[in-house]
Amino acid sequence: MTANLAAWSLQVIALVLVAAGLLGLLRITAPRARLACWRLLLLACLALPALQPWEPMPVVDAAVSAVTAVTADDVVPVEPVSPWPFDPKTTILLVLAAGTLARLSWLGAGFVRLARYRRTATPLSHLSDLLKDASTLAGAGATLGLSDRIDGPVTFGLHRPFVLVPRGFLDLDAAVQRAVLCHELRHVRRRDWAWSMAEEVVCALLWFNPAVWWLVAQIHLSREQVVDRDVVRLTGARKPYLEALLGMSNVTAHAELVPATLFLRKRHLARRMRLLLTEAAMSTPRLVVSFATLACVLAIAGRAAVEAFPLISTTSTAPALTTSAPGASPKLVDLPMTASEVQQEPVRVGGDVKPPKKIHDVRPVYPADASEAGVQGVVILEVTIAPDGTVSDTRVLRSIPMLDQAAADAVRQWGFTPTLLNGEPVPVVMTVTVNFTLEGGPGPDSKTDNSPDVARLAKPVYPAEAVAAKVQGTVVLDAVIGASGKVVSVKLVDGPGLLARSAIATVRTWGFSTITSPHAARIEISYGLAGGEPNVGWLVKFSPLDQAPAKTPTSAAPAPKLVVEHEVKPVYPPDARAAGITGTVEVELTVDADGKVVDARAISGPAELHEAAVEAALQWRFKAPGRAVQIDIEFAFTLKDD
Repeated sequence: MTANLAAWSLQVIALVLVAAGLLGLLRITAPRARLACWRLLLLACLALPALQPWEPMPVVDAAVSAVTAVTADDVVPVEPVSPWPFDPKTTILLVLAAGTLARLSWLGAGFVRLARYRRTATPLSHLSDLLKDASTLAGAGATLGLSDRIDGPVTFGLHRPFVLVPRGFLDLDAAVQRAVLCHELRHVRRRDWAWSMAEEVVCALLWFNPAVWWLVAQIHLSREQVVDRDVVRLTGARKPYLEALLGMSNVTAHAELVPATLFLRKRHLARRMRLLLTEAAMSTPRLVVSFATLACVLAIAGRAAVEAFPLISTTSTAPALTTSAPGASPKLVDLPMTASEVQQEPVRVGGDVKPPKKIHDVRPVYPADASEAGVQGVVILEVTIAPDGTVSDTRVLRSIPMLDQAAADAVRQWGFTPTLLNGEPVPVVMTVTVNFTLEGGPGPDSKTDNSPDVARLAKPVYPAEAVAAKVQGTVVLDAVIGASGKVVSVKLVDGPGLLARSAIATVRTWGFSTITSPHAARIEISYGLAGGEPNVGWLVKFSPLDQAPAKTPTSAAPAPKLVVEHEVKPVYPPDARAAGITGTVEVELTVDADGKVVDARAISGPAELHEAAVEAALQWRFKAPGRAVQIDIEFAFTLKDD
């Protein structure tokens, strides 16, 4: 219910904003036309829930990732239960109801106060002729009374209308008095008090929506402007009426008199006087075109608002079998199904379904064969959690074959707090990740050959620009590990360009144990955004250099010829120029499938010129080759022109 109230409020705000802008653009200044527009808009806003189709309750489909690793704590403590007895939705509804009750109580108190003022008012029999004259002009009559408890004229009552004036009214000129009385009696004639009460009830019910308050204020202003025009037209005395408005501008309207029609609200004074001093007539054809335009645009805006902020039905439908007569063939019909019945099937965590808290954690056992092979990375599982908090089912979403079973075996032993929906425990589905990391590499006892051990392993960083662009994928690299354990070379085999640079730069910092002969390494670094959180895992496979990993099908094809689209010349370093250093720097470039240089490394030439050459190379751009390519280019630094 709270979500639908919020959606309806946003729909109303959107319509009111569009209408306000259109009335300004179309220059609809005639008060009667504006009053009609505002009233129709208010009725349309109130009828919006009945005029639009309600969408069926959707199945929540938001994944939440729970991450564990081989170093996770055994038990996660349960958070204490809040002492507040109501859930957030109930709390919001209580606040809304309290606001409505307070507003209605305030209006009720105003009615009581007006009744008391009416009983204690002093009759003004000596002004009977003036009142009769004003009644004739306005086309309505009312009882006139004097009260010392008010500061300005007010009118209230439907069957027995009553006009209260303050004592200062007696000091005004007769022409001004007649204008004031004509104004109040015109409200009686138009039955504006009933409209005002209906608007106040709407404000009480929808007190939380600022667009409704603003819309009702515009209705009040337009109504007063209509009455102003009527009074000037009926009396033919514009100047006395303007003097009456100015004379009452020093009056402070009492907030407790809201159930009455006030002669003047200070915030409306300037606009009312400006309209009286100018002509705001509109021809009939122009009004017709303006109203038609307004209706069309508001219809389009209303449809857009309904689609952007839909109202959700709390019931769904499900097919059921029925027969029309004994022995007849069954047929499918749609029967209403409650929310609790729909949610007997597992629902995904997200939205109103909060993720359960893990209260028991079991660390996965690292498979010996995976440890010996140096296999590590992230296994992503989709798990179903039963109403009692146990894991009833698992499904691998991202696989590392040598680690999948160990991850599933550990996750099935986890325990969670039950997930409650409408006060009842329900089964839920969510995504979890299990991260396998070899902190020190496989130990000497597990080695079966002279492949290198991990001595220094930095975790790849998920580039911020890739996270922002929601780029995911696997970067495949071929590296050569020298006998000293240092990474001698790194070549990009495949992977997104936004991720490749980070992967290559990280692998170059890795260090391994000394070995008897160089080894090749196929490295796969996986970048994922499970549950919106960046996760990085990697897999390393070693082989002697003469048994390098088989190339992928794409890398087995002949290297495509690269076409340079953008070339940048290096800037000669001032220190190298001053020292007279010249020479040629050879730079190894790694170009991704889109033609972007994702890595550059100087492999020969004067060291003082390396940085300038690499900076220039990184800015080169090639025509998209369709796959990752590695090439060498040369930059010649010469002082011949000096």
